[in-house]
Amino acid sequence: MPAELKHSDRLEKRDEKRYEGLEILYEDADIVAINKPHGLLVHRSPLAKDATEFAVQALRNQIGMHVYPCHRLDRKTSGVLLFAKNQTSNQRMQQMFREGKMIKIYHAIVRGFILDDGVIDYPLTHNDKQQEAVTHFKPLRHFEIPYEYN
Repeated sequence: MPAELKHSDRLEKRDEKRYEGLEILYEDADIVAINKPHGLLVHRSPLAKDATEFAVQALRNQIGMHVYPCHRLDRKTSGVLLFAKNQTSNQRMQQMFREGKMIKIYHAIVRGFILDDGVIDYPLTHNDKQQEAVTHFKPLRHFEIPYEYN
């Protein structure tokens, strides 16, 4: 970095947004859905103090209004992320998720071979609190890549 830059200039350079121009998949008066890229956190978290960019702020800056995340996707997960544009819509969406009226479906490419559908029932534990976590899976397709793995 050139010596003539002040400390504040360096901070601005470091904070340049990699995630400007999030892909908007759907938008109406109440909600907006984006394609969250891998590596982007939904919002600030004490578990990822190294992060400087967040979907909430990036989308807010992009559309010029406050947004409320209706759910989360892990940092390393890409996919559809839904935001409410107002508190009423946010409450309605949160209720739909709680009541199981809204579900998330993940598609993954994995190494290995699975013959049958299955269920992983493994509660998540954080600070001695458990949260139910049930994953249903089924193989959609099998394929091989022409590369040897050591």
